[in-house]
Amino acid sequence: MNKPFRVWNSKQLSDTYVIVEQLKSQLEHLYLNLDAPSLKELPHSLIPSETLYEIVAGYHTLFNAVLDNDLLKSGNKKQNNSLH
Repeated sequence: MNKPFRVWNSKQLSDTYVIVEQLKSQLEHLYLNLDAPSLKELPHSLIPSETLYEIVAGYHTLFNAVLDNDLLKSGNKKQNNSLH
């Protein structure tokens, strides 16, 4: 049986999730506003935007899988997938 993360660990995961969602939203907004044919065409920051998007999308999926499997014990609610 899997043990839930301790409360202080789940807070860090939740705080990181907020940052990830902000980055994901900003990248999607930039992608739509620039009318880029692909994520590869977005301007790079320290790492290519396409790679950054893959990282934040992966964290988004991971975080929701952790919630779906009741691996957090601090009352974090599953996030919806809508963009405000």
